[in-house]
Amino acid sequence: MSLAARSISSLAVLALVTACGPSSPKGESTAPTVSTAQSGPASGPTTGEPVATATTAAPTAPPPGGPAPISLPGKWSSPSCGARKYLRELELQRSGRFQSDDLVSPCPANVACVWSGIVHREGTWTDASQTLKLVVDKDGSGPAVAALPASLELTGSELIEAQGSERCSYRKK
Repeated sequence: MSLAARSISSLAVLALVTACGPSSPKGESTAPTVSTAQSGPASGPTTGEPVATATTAAPTAPPPGGPAPISLPGKWSSPSCGARKYLRELELQRSGRFQSDDLVSPCPANVACVWSGIVHREGTWTDASQTLKLVVDKDGSGPAVAALPASLELTGSELIEAQGSERCSYRKK
C-alpha cells in the first residue's frame, strides 16, 4: 500500500473514531485528534503527514458543597394537609412576586356557579436562607379558607408549611 493510501486510510479510521468515539461527562470528545506537527521520532514520521495522538478529558468534579440548590421560582403545590382539606398552588415569580390559589371547591367546567371555588392571593416573596418569606398584598376571601403562611421552610427539594403539629409539603411541579 502506498504512503498516500495509508494516510487516507488512517484519516478515514480517525474520522470514524472521532464521530463515534466516547465523550467526557462535559460532552467533549476523548477520541484521538490529528496533528501535523513534526516534533521528532516519538511523534511519528517527520514527513509532515497527519499523526494520530490521544487526548484525555479532565474528570468532572462534583459541585462544591453537594448538589446545586433548588431553584425557587416556578410552580409548587401542596395537597390537602391538616385543617386545610384542599389543594393549594403557589407560583413564585423571578420578579419576587407570587400568586397563590386555594382550590377550596372549584366550579366544574360548563357549570354556572355563584363562586369560583378558588381563593386567589398575591404578594411578594423573599428567600431568607432556608426560609421563604411570604407577604400578602392582595388577599382573597371565601368560606372556611385557611390563612396563607407567612413563611415556608426549605428542606431539600420541598417547601414545608408548619400547621400546628402538621407539616405540609409543597413540591415543585
